[in-house]
Amino acid sequence: MELRIYRVVCVLAAGLTPAFGYIYHRVDPAFYDPLWMRWALGALPLGLSIGTFLSPWVRAHIETLGCLFVYLVVAWFAGLTAVNNLAPEYAVGYMLILMMIGVANLGMNLLRVTVGCVLLAVAAAMAVAFTLPNPGVNPWIFSSCIATGGLVICISTWIRLDMRRHVHASEARYRTVFESTTDGIFLADAQTLAFLHANEAYLALTGYTLEELRARTLRDMVVAERSAIDRDVRQVLERGHLAVGEQQHRRKGATTISLEVGLSRIDQDGRPVLCATAHDLTEQQRIRAELNASKEYAEEMLQLKTSFLHNMSHELRTPLVSILGFAELLAEETDEEVREMAATIQRSAKRLHDTVNSVLDLAQLEGNGIECRLEVVEVGTEAEGVAQQLRSLAESKGLALRVKLPADARALVDRAALRRILTVLVSNAIKFTEKGGVGLDVEADSHRVVIRVSDTGVGISEDFLPHLFDEFQ
Repeated sequence: MELRIYRVVCVLAAGLTPAFGYIYHRVDPAFYDPLWMRWALGALPLGLSIGTFLSPWVRAHIETLGCLFVYLVVAWFAGLTAVNNLAPEYAVGYMLILMMIGVANLGMNLLRVTVGCVLLAVAAAMAVAFTLPNPGVNPWIFSSCIATGGLVICISTWIRLDMRRHVHASEARYRTVFESTTDGIFLADAQTLAFLHANEAYLALTGYTLEELRARTLRDMVVAERSAIDRDVRQVLERGHLAVGEQQHRRKGATTISLEVGLSRIDQDGRPVLCATAHDLTEQQRIRAELNASKEYAEEMLQLKTSFLHNMSHELRTPLVSILGFAELLAEETDEEVREMAATIQRSAKRLHDTVNSVLDLAQLEGNGIECRLEVVEVGTEAEGVAQQLRSLAESKGLALRVKLPADARALVDRAALRRILTVLVSNAIKFTEKGGVGLDVEADSHRVVIRVSDTGVGISEDFLPHLFDEFQ
């Protein structure tokens, strides 16, 4: 931008310098203003402008060369103004020189350079105005105009440079974010889909250099149907943004990479541009594969455990049935002492039988081996049956088994599962209660049936509640 401004100012100076000389000669040929000097001064900025195209050294030192030219022009025109006794035409010309310095400062990056040029021009003008014996214009008015113009130029330069610093700081922050993010970012023309720019992360993902990427379009990089790509672009232009999802992008070397892509629309220089973010899914896919493998392994181990528990439960149940049967026969046909030992065997075997049944139920649950046969069941009747079955156990411990049933309580349940659940809950309540009693309450309305089992036993510690439904807890 600064280089273009310099070139424009140089071309203006090259044309206006001799043009004003001809104008002055037409106004008053008596003015001292050699045209050959005008042509020489005009050739200098023209040569400077041409040099910016041909010589890197001129481009690198354009500000210094431009300042030297300004100093030369100020000295030359101050001399012309003095020789022509500060004629009004040359007073106006001198102010035009100051305006030219103001235009030239648009390409300057240093405030002190502009201030130096302006101070030199103002000082030279005031020196000429106040040293001439009979100036053509009022030196105070002329000096005031020159000083005001110089002040305006210095203030405008300071404002411009301050705004430029803010813009450069914003661009630096944007570039830092653009280049340092771990996700790939690229810009593409919304019309041609040609790549305009890409950060290092996207270049590393695809393996291309920026020059190689700019020679390609989005259609060359995305592994998808042309119609699908065009549809996504249309949606981005209409909505302003689009989460494309997983895409396959081509990498250098005839390979592809999975990227999660999101597109947004931005405007640059009055044209729509696609801004895309691309996140590498390689690590996520690896983790997903490991999780799937672990899940399959866990399911296989669960199936093996379920089969083992199922087989073990059946193997234990068969001899337990025999033990229970023979213990019952011994209790009926022997004397008191043997009958007591037979009862102990029977109780222990029954307890072990219940444990085996619980393990078998767990194995069936985990293996999805339990099939519910739903039917309309009188819940009160089933609850009463369980209470009658366990009442003797409660009385043997000196406990009261209280049952509260509604007149009519029906539910769609599996009858066997309901009896199993009620039996386990009530028998556990009796087992862990030493005094008081156990309650079995059934409540019903038009929508549901609620069964509550309560006891006056030790209860369950709050610390244990999170583990209440864990296996074997």
